[in-house]
Amino acid sequence: MRPTRRRVLRSLGATAAGVALSGCSFRTGENGDGTPTRTDTETPTGTPPGTATATETRTPTDESGAAVVYDTTVRPELVDTNTPDSYRVYGSRDTQWIVVEIVTEENGPAPDTFTVETPTATYETTTDVGGWSGILAGFGRAYGRGRIGRAGWLAARLPKPLDDERVALSWDGGRHEFDENLVRKLRRPPATFEASYRVSRVEAVEQAAVSTVTVRNTADVPGTFVAGIHYAGPLVMVGPRIAFQVPPDGTESTSRLHTIDDVFEDDYESVSLRLRWRGGDARREVEFVEGE
Repeated sequence: MRPTRRRVLRSLGATAAGVALSGCSFRTGENGDGTPTRTDTETPTGTPPGTATATETRTPTDESGAAVVYDTTVRPELVDTNTPDSYRVYGSRDTQWIVVEIVTEENGPAPDTFTVETPTATYETTTDVGGWSGILAGFGRAYGRGRIGRAGWLAARLPKPLDDERVALSWDGGRHEFDENLVRKLRRPPATFEASYRVSRVEAVEQAAVSTVTVRNTADVPGTFVAGIHYAGPLVMVGPRIAFQVPPDGTESTSRLHTIDDVFEDDYESVSLRLRWRGGDARREVEFVEGE
Protein backbone atom coordinates (compact mmCIF):
# COMPACT_ATOMS: atom_id res chain seq x y z
CA MET A 1 0.00 0.00 0.00
CA ARG A 2 1.41 3.40 -0.91
CA PRO A 3 2.37 5.56 2.12
CA THR A 4 0.19 8.46 0.86
CA ARG A 5 -2.88 6.33 0.45
CA ARG A 6 -5.25 6.25 3.42
CA ARG A 7 -7.89 3.61 3.84
CA VAL A 8 -10.85 3.60 6.16
CA LEU A 9 -13.47 0.96 6.73
CA ARG A 10 -17.10 0.94 5.71
CA SER A 11 -19.64 -1.66 6.83
CA LEU A 12 -22.16 -3.29 4.54
CA GLY A 13 -24.90 -5.67 5.75
CA ALA A 14 -25.83 -9.13 4.54
CA THR A 15 -27.21 -12.32 6.04
CA ALA A 16 -26.25 -15.92 5.50
CA ALA A 17 -27.59 -19.33 6.40
CA GLY A 18 -25.80 -21.23 9.17
CA VAL A 19 -23.11 -23.66 8.04
CA ALA A 20 -19.81 -24.89 9.47
CA LEU A 21 -17.06 -22.37 8.76
CA SER A 22 -13.68 -23.30 7.35
CA GLY A 23 -10.49 -21.59 6.26
CA CYS A 24 -6.73 -21.64 6.31
CA SER A 25 -5.18 -19.51 9.06
CA PHE A 26 -5.11 -18.59 12.75
CA ARG A 27 -3.54 -15.19 12.02
CA THR A 28 -6.09 -12.85 13.61
CA GLY A 29 -8.62 -12.89 16.43
CA GLU A 30 -7.19 -15.66 18.61
CA ASN A 31 -3.81 -17.25 19.15
CA GLY A 32 -3.26 -20.87 18.23
CA ASP A 33 -3.88 -21.92 21.84
CA GLY A 34 -7.40 -20.48 21.77
CA THR A 35 -6.64 -17.33 23.77
CA PRO A 36 -7.68 -13.91 22.44
CA THR A 37 -5.09 -11.67 20.82
CA ARG A 38 -4.83 -7.97 21.60
CA THR A 39 -6.64 -7.12 18.38
CA ASP A 40 -9.93 -8.46 19.73
CA THR A 41 -10.98 -6.57 22.85
CA GLU A 42 -14.31 -6.86 24.63
CA THR A 43 -16.38 -3.80 25.43
CA PRO A 44 -19.54 -5.04 27.12
CA THR A 45 -22.41 -2.61 27.59
CA GLY A 46 -25.18 -2.79 30.13
CA THR A 47 -23.05 -4.65 32.73
CA PRO A 48 -20.97 -2.81 35.35
CA PRO A 49 -17.21 -3.53 35.25
CA GLY A 50 -16.20 -6.35 37.55
CA THR A 51 -19.65 -7.95 37.63
CA ALA A 52 -19.30 -11.72 37.68
CA THR A 53 -21.43 -13.76 35.31
CA ALA A 54 -23.73 -16.36 36.76
CA THR A 55 -22.25 -19.15 34.64
CA GLU A 56 -18.64 -19.05 35.80
CA THR A 57 -17.94 -20.19 39.34
CA ARG A 58 -14.83 -20.75 41.43
CA THR A 59 -15.17 -24.08 43.20
CA PRO A 60 -13.55 -25.11 46.49
CA THR A 61 -10.18 -26.84 46.17
CA ASP A 62 -10.39 -30.63 46.39
CA GLU A 63 -7.14 -32.58 46.73
CA SER A 64 -8.52 -36.10 47.17
CA GLY A 65 -6.91 -38.68 44.92
CA ALA A 66 -4.01 -36.34 44.02
CA ALA A 67 -6.29 -34.23 41.78
CA VAL A 68 -7.27 -30.60 42.40
CA VAL A 69 -10.42 -29.02 40.94
CA TYR A 70 -9.68 -25.31 40.72
CA ASP A 71 -12.47 -23.92 38.49
CA THR A 72 -15.81 -25.00 37.04
CA THR A 73 -17.92 -23.34 34.32
CA VAL A 74 -21.45 -24.07 33.10
CA ARG A 75 -22.41 -23.05 29.55
CA PRO A 76 -25.32 -23.99 27.29
CA GLU A 77 -23.02 -24.31 24.27
CA LEU A 78 -19.29 -24.32 23.51
CA VAL A 79 -17.50 -22.89 20.47
CA ASP A 80 -14.58 -25.06 19.38
CA THR A 81 -12.52 -25.89 16.30
CA ASN A 82 -13.53 -28.94 14.30
CA THR A 83 -10.55 -28.67 11.90
CA PRO A 84 -7.28 -26.71 12.35
CA ASP A 85 -8.89 -23.62 10.81
CA SER A 86 -12.65 -23.82 11.27
CA TYR A 87 -15.11 -23.82 14.15
CA ARG A 88 -18.69 -24.56 15.03
CA VAL A 89 -21.07 -24.21 17.99
CA TYR A 90 -21.63 -27.42 19.94
CA GLY A 91 -24.84 -27.78 21.92
CA SER A 92 -28.62 -27.95 21.70
CA ARG A 93 -31.54 -26.41 23.54
CA ASP A 94 -32.00 -29.47 25.77
CA THR A 95 -28.32 -29.98 26.70
CA GLN A 96 -25.59 -28.02 28.50
CA TRP A 97 -21.86 -28.29 29.19
CA ILE A 98 -19.93 -28.39 32.43
CA VAL A 99 -16.22 -27.60 32.00
CA VAL A 100 -14.00 -28.61 34.93
CA GLU A 101 -10.42 -27.36 35.19
CA ILE A 102 -8.12 -29.63 37.18
CA VAL A 103 -4.46 -30.22 37.96
CA THR A 104 -2.77 -33.43 39.09
CA GLU A 105 0.70 -34.81 39.55
CA GLU A 106 2.50 -35.85 36.38
CA ASN A 107 1.42 -39.45 36.92
CA GLY A 108 -2.17 -38.50 37.79
CA PRO A 109 -5.36 -40.31 36.73
CA ALA A 110 -5.93 -40.89 33.02
CA PRO A 111 -8.40 -38.47 31.40
CA ASP A 112 -10.85 -41.22 30.52
CA THR A 113 -11.22 -42.24 34.18
CA PHE A 114 -13.05 -38.99 35.05
CA THR A 115 -16.85 -38.94 35.01
CA VAL A 116 -19.58 -36.56 36.14
CA GLU A 117 -22.01 -38.37 38.42
CA THR A 118 -25.48 -37.67 39.79
CA PRO A 119 -27.66 -39.98 41.92
CA THR A 120 -29.41 -41.17 38.76
CA ALA A 121 -26.81 -41.06 35.95
CA THR A 122 -23.12 -41.08 35.00
CA TYR A 123 -21.80 -38.84 32.20
CA GLU A 124 -18.49 -39.39 30.41
CA THR A 125 -16.03 -36.51 30.12
CA THR A 126 -14.17 -35.49 26.97
CA THR A 127 -10.94 -33.64 26.20
CA ASP A 128 -11.94 -32.84 22.61
CA VAL A 129 -15.27 -31.06 22.20
CA GLY A 130 -14.73 -30.48 18.47
CA GLY A 131 -12.94 -33.77 17.89
CA TRP A 132 -9.76 -32.04 16.72
CA SER A 133 -7.36 -29.91 18.73
CA GLY A 134 -8.02 -30.38 22.46
CA ILE A 135 -7.81 -26.61 22.86
CA LEU A 136 -10.89 -24.70 23.98
CA ALA A 137 -11.21 -20.90 23.84
CA GLY A 138 -11.06 -19.43 27.33
CA PHE A 139 -9.82 -22.68 28.84
CA GLY A 140 -6.62 -23.49 26.98
CA ARG A 141 -5.33 -27.03 26.65
CA ALA A 142 -7.31 -30.10 27.72
CA TYR A 143 -6.24 -32.18 30.71
CA GLY A 144 -3.56 -34.70 29.86
CA ARG A 145 -2.39 -32.87 26.72
CA GLY A 146 0.09 -30.49 28.32
CA ARG A 147 3.83 -30.96 27.89
CA ILE A 148 4.58 -30.29 31.56
CA GLY A 149 2.57 -31.98 34.30
CA ARG A 150 -1.12 -32.83 33.91
CA ALA A 151 -3.32 -29.74 34.04
CA GLY A 152 -6.24 -28.62 31.92
CA TRP A 153 -9.96 -28.94 31.33
CA LEU A 154 -12.45 -31.78 31.07
CA ALA A 155 -15.95 -31.28 29.65
CA ALA A 156 -19.16 -33.25 30.03
CA ARG A 157 -22.51 -32.81 28.29
CA LEU A 158 -25.53 -32.97 30.57
CA PRO A 159 -29.30 -32.61 30.09
CA LYS A 160 -30.76 -29.09 30.41
CA PRO A 161 -32.32 -28.67 32.83
CA LEU A 162 -30.75 -31.25 35.14
CA ASP A 163 -33.23 -32.96 37.45
CA ASP A 164 -30.76 -34.11 40.10
CA GLU A 165 -29.84 -32.05 43.17
CA ARG A 166 -26.33 -33.47 43.63
CA VAL A 167 -23.51 -33.50 41.07
CA ALA A 168 -19.89 -34.63 41.46
CA LEU A 169 -16.72 -35.19 39.45
CA SER A 170 -15.42 -38.69 40.13
CA TRP A 171 -12.13 -40.39 39.22
CA ASP A 172 -9.92 -43.27 40.35
CA GLY A 173 -9.08 -42.49 43.95
CA GLY A 174 -11.09 -39.29 44.37
CA ARG A 175 -14.33 -37.35 44.14
CA HIS A 176 -15.30 -33.67 44.06
CA GLU A 177 -18.82 -32.55 45.00
CA PHE A 178 -19.98 -29.40 43.21
CA ASP A 179 -21.51 -26.67 45.36
CA GLU A 180 -25.19 -25.72 45.53
CA ASN A 181 -24.72 -22.58 43.44
CA LEU A 182 -23.34 -24.51 40.48
CA VAL A 183 -25.99 -27.24 40.78
CA ARG A 184 -28.68 -24.53 40.76
CA LYS A 185 -27.37 -23.30 37.38
CA LEU A 186 -27.42 -26.84 35.98
CA ARG A 187 -31.09 -27.14 37.07
CA ARG A 188 -32.11 -23.90 35.34
CA PRO A 189 -34.36 -24.21 32.23
CA PRO A 190 -32.98 -22.99 28.88
CA ALA A 191 -33.26 -19.38 27.76
CA THR A 192 -34.44 -18.17 24.34
CA PHE A 193 -32.45 -15.51 22.46
CA GLU A 194 -33.01 -13.04 19.64
CA ALA A 195 -29.68 -11.72 18.31
CA SER A 196 -28.63 -8.91 15.97
CA TYR A 197 -25.17 -8.17 14.55
CA ARG A 198 -23.76 -4.80 13.49
CA VAL A 199 -20.34 -3.75 12.15
CA SER A 200 -19.26 -0.10 12.09
CA ARG A 201 -16.16 1.86 11.13
CA VAL A 202 -13.77 3.14 13.79
CA GLU A 203 -13.36 6.86 13.09
CA ALA A 204 -9.78 8.12 12.71
CA VAL A 205 -8.36 4.57 12.88
CA GLU A 206 -7.16 2.91 9.70
CA GLN A 207 -7.85 -0.78 9.09
CA ALA A 208 -10.17 -1.16 12.09
CA ALA A 209 -13.83 -1.92 12.71
CA VAL A 210 -16.08 -2.67 15.68
CA SER A 211 -18.62 -5.46 15.57
CA THR A 212 -21.46 -5.38 18.11
CA VAL A 213 -23.72 -8.26 19.12
CA THR A 214 -27.03 -7.32 20.75
CA VAL A 215 -29.05 -10.09 22.36
CA ARG A 216 -32.55 -10.15 23.85
CA ASN A 217 -33.55 -12.95 26.21
CA THR A 218 -37.25 -13.63 25.78
CA ALA A 219 -37.39 -16.27 28.55
CA ASP A 220 -38.26 -15.76 32.21
CA VAL A 221 -34.91 -17.19 33.37
CA PRO A 222 -31.36 -15.79 32.91
CA GLY A 223 -29.25 -17.34 30.18
CA THR A 224 -25.79 -17.25 28.64
CA PHE A 225 -25.44 -16.36 24.96
CA VAL A 226 -22.52 -18.16 23.28
CA ALA A 227 -21.20 -17.39 19.78
CA GLY A 228 -18.14 -17.14 17.58
CA ILE A 229 -17.07 -14.42 15.14
CA HIS A 230 -15.26 -15.69 12.07
CA TYR A 231 -13.32 -13.96 9.29
CA ALA A 232 -15.17 -15.63 6.42
CA GLY A 233 -13.35 -14.43 3.31
CA PRO A 234 -11.61 -13.80 1.04
CA LEU A 235 -8.98 -15.08 3.52
CA VAL A 236 -10.68 -17.17 6.20
CA MET A 237 -9.47 -16.98 9.80
CA VAL A 238 -10.73 -17.94 13.23
CA GLY A 239 -11.96 -14.86 15.10
CA PRO A 240 -13.04 -14.05 18.66
CA ARG A 241 -15.52 -16.15 20.60
CA ILE A 242 -17.96 -14.68 23.10
CA ALA A 243 -20.13 -15.71 26.05
CA PHE A 244 -22.14 -13.31 28.20
CA GLN A 245 -25.18 -13.45 30.43
CA VAL A 246 -28.53 -11.88 29.53
CA PRO A 247 -31.16 -11.38 32.28
CA PRO A 248 -34.77 -12.59 31.99
CA ASP A 249 -36.71 -10.50 29.45
CA GLY A 250 -33.61 -8.29 29.14
CA THR A 251 -31.18 -7.07 26.49
CA GLU A 252 -27.38 -6.95 26.60
CA SER A 253 -24.66 -6.06 24.07
CA THR A 254 -20.99 -6.85 23.67
CA SER A 255 -18.47 -5.48 21.16
CA ARG A 256 -15.20 -6.58 19.59
CA LEU A 257 -12.52 -4.42 18.00
CA HIS A 258 -11.09 -5.88 14.79
CA THR A 259 -7.84 -4.56 13.34
CA ILE A 260 -7.29 -5.84 9.82
CA ASP A 261 -3.85 -7.30 9.10
CA ASP A 262 -1.69 -5.81 6.33
CA VAL A 263 -2.24 -8.99 4.33
CA PHE A 264 -5.53 -7.49 3.13
CA GLU A 265 -4.17 -4.16 1.90
CA ASP A 266 -3.02 -4.98 -1.62
CA ASP A 267 -4.85 -8.18 -2.51
CA TYR A 268 -8.35 -7.76 -1.11
CA GLU A 269 -11.00 -5.07 -1.31
CA SER A 270 -13.15 -6.34 1.58
CA VAL A 271 -13.42 -8.91 4.34
CA SER A 272 -16.46 -10.75 5.71
CA LEU A 273 -17.21 -11.00 9.42
CA ARG A 274 -19.55 -13.83 10.36
CA LEU A 275 -21.34 -14.36 13.65
CA ARG A 276 -22.42 -17.92 14.40
CA TRP A 277 -24.54 -19.04 17.36
CA ARG A 278 -26.80 -22.00 18.08
CA GLY A 279 -29.91 -20.24 16.82
CA GLY A 280 -28.56 -18.66 13.64
CA ASP A 281 -25.85 -17.06 11.54
CA ALA A 282 -25.29 -13.46 10.40
CA ARG A 283 -22.71 -12.05 7.99
CA ARG A 284 -21.43 -8.49 7.55
CA GLU A 285 -19.05 -7.17 4.87
CA VAL A 286 -16.29 -4.69 5.71
CA GLU A 287 -15.09 -2.88 2.59
CA PHE A 288 -11.84 -0.96 2.16
CA VAL A 289 -12.52 2.47 0.63
CA GLU A 290 -10.47 5.54 -0.11
CA GLY A 291 -10.37 8.17 2.64
CA GLU A 292 -9.54 11.80 2.37
